[in-house]
Amino acid sequence: MILRVIIAVGMALYATLLTMRHNLHMFQLNGYKNDEHIHWIEKNLRQQWLLYFGLIVGVIRLFFPLLGLDILIYLTLFMDILVFRAIDRLNSKKKLVYTARVKRLIATIVLLCAVLCGVLVYGFGWRALSGIAILIVSVQWFFNLIANVINYPVEKGVSNWYINDAKKRLREMPNLKVIGVTGSYGKTSMKYYLKTLLQNKYSVLMTPGNFNTPLGVTITVRRDLKPTNEIFM
Repeated sequence: MILRVIIAVGMALYATLLTMRHNLHMFQLNGYKNDEHIHWIEKNLRQQWLLYFGLIVGVIRLFFPLLGLDILIYLTLFMDILVFRAIDRLNSKKKLVYTARVKRLIATIVLLCAVLCGVLVYGFGWRALSGIAILIVSVQWFFNLIANVINYPVEKGVSNWYINDAKKRLREMPNLKVIGVTGSYGKTSMKYYLKTLLQNKYSVLMTPGNFNTPLGVTITVRRDLKPTNEIFM
């Protein structure tokens, strides 16, 4: 029994790293927005069917410590490792960026996993660790959503601090002309047209690409604004 548990836990640790990284990567690409990520999950149900299957097997294993179930858990974990390694290679063009926000999400997810593991071990005993191990792997498809809700007050506070800092930097440059381009379509193109017209005479700082959100403007101000700039848009 001890050997069966050790094998399952060892495989689950690696599988958890892979599944957590993949789901955090997709969550990052979805702008850390729960509603958009849920929509992505609905569109990609087939991609993570092993995790849903693992949930079912894990719950059954909590109540029935059978050798056959442990073998099925090993096979499922092995498939998790193969599949999510392959998915990681397919997504090689744009990797997960380990920003401060991602690191905070990882810390919260690890804490959630530890709490879940502790509760289940307390309730079912260490002999259920094979089932608990695959459950920890299988919850990664939605634990980032829970972690994001838990972290919301912190992220809101961090965002407000950055925005206020950007406002302070703008106030410190009273001669800076700020141009805002609004509308439903063509904002980015108009921004580039204006920069082309003005940059021959003025020192122009423009938000790159489609950095049109408050966070995008904030990042540009804090990262790129210089005392020599005369126009910001």
